Amino acid sequence: MDRADRLAVHPRRGGVRLLTLLLLAVLAGLSGGMPAAASSHEGKLRLEVRRFQLDNGLEGLVLEDHSAPLVAVQLWYRAGSRNERPGMTGISHFLEHMMFKGTTTTAANEFSRLVQRLGGTENAFTSNDMTVYFSTVPADKLEVVLRHEADRMLNLTLPAKEIVPERKVVMEERRLGENTPQRRLFEELEAVAFKVHPYRWPVVGWMEDLENISRDELLRYYRTYYRPDNARLVVVGDTTLETVRGLAQRHFGSISGKGSDRPASPAAARGREPEQLGERRLEVNLQASLPVVAMAYQAPPANHPDSVALDLLAAVLGSGESSRLHRGLVYEQQVATSADADADLKLDAGLFTISASVQAGHSAAEVERRIEAEITRLQEELVSEREIQKAKNNVMSSFIFRQQGVMSQAMTIGFFTFYRPLEQLNTYLDMVQAVQPEALREVARRILQKRFRTVAVLVPKADEANQGTQAAPKPAAPSHP
Repeated sequence: MDRADRLAVHPRRGGVRLLTLLLLAVLAGLSGGMPAAASSHEGKLRLEVRRFQLDNGLEGLVLEDHSAPLVAVQLWYRAGSRNERPGMTGISHFLEHMMFKGTTTTAANEFSRLVQRLGGTENAFTSNDMTVYFSTVPADKLEVVLRHEADRMLNLTLPAKEIVPERKVVMEERRLGENTPQRRLFEELEAVAFKVHPYRWPVVGWMEDLENISRDELLRYYRTYYRPDNARLVVVGDTTLETVRGLAQRHFGSISGKGSDRPASPAAARGREPEQLGERRLEVNLQASLPVVAMAYQAPPANHPDSVALDLLAAVLGSGESSRLHRGLVYEQQVATSADADADLKLDAGLFTISASVQAGHSAAEVERRIEAEITRLQEELVSEREIQKAKNNVMSSFIFRQQGVMSQAMTIGFFTFYRPLEQLNTYLDMVQAVQPEALREVARRILQKRFRTVAVLVPKADEANQGTQAAPKPAAPSHP
């Protein structure tokens, strides 16, 4: 996952958008080493995650890790841009900002200041599929966080005096995206790749919608989606299942998932994406130094049996300096300054994306032909055992690395169980190891078909076209796969 429009993350409401894996990598440094709660079973990492559910539908996942007196607390809501509709794009992200602006019992930003005084951290992010609020605090302050999360699940006030400045903040985030050429390129790409599904608009929303979302609309969205039967609580750290379950019952147990002011159930995402019947193409003209080529192939959702093979295919094709795209386009042929691939699989559908920044003196058409040659090679020839094992090692080491620190463990559990059954958490490494070269070739043949793709080319505007025309220095040779 290597694209910058996956999440909207706010270091103290600062509006910086980061990559999913980058977020996890940063969080990995917050505390600890390998989890004490992870046991070795036949040499394989195991996370002993335990589950409970309250009568009102709130699900809890708990991983005990007594290596440090800390707890990570996360509340995952099934509410992201997929749950929006035209005219209200960006409301999930806007509401995320407002969740820090006070309840009937807590003043705006009061909880943030309290967590800081306790020596903890807290933040939130919004994505296409979810909105997540997360904190790390001393273990004996677990109840403080759970009390607050229950309070803002039920008692958010959405004061008008706070809506006005926060609207300006999210609109500024929108402007930042508009001023970033590659982000704009991928926004346009997804707007064409998806014809029906809400994945066709960015998480931060369109500017006109952000200008017009009303308090009543925010309140209606809040009452629809911020409810115990649409949320999952993840707690990792120096605590026990019994403690978390008891505190969750105390603070969340009286909140009804249904009521006179809440719909019977959250609305489903609108619009099943139809099968693509032919290639789609577009040009995006922006102020930029050099062209960029981006391709997106229709792909299955994250829980599809092909998802692991697609992750490995992306690793072989475009993950790291020894990947095929980097070796071929950047180092050997020197037609691109960078190249990567990504299996961007979400709850309802996905895209397999390939992108490359064109080297000065070369054309987007030439780079596109080189990419197509690499795809054809994957479809015709089996990946070597050495190359597929290297890809497996990369995927597995990334997964294991994300078990370092209570916040990273919680984030891994939250993301994984959002898209897959909990039972697969401890078999995921086996699933990766089981993929054979024939599976990669088969999925490349089936998914990476020209008729299933959308191609977007970033074309620098005329007054910027002469910038950066000096060729970049020859890149160093990457390590052999």
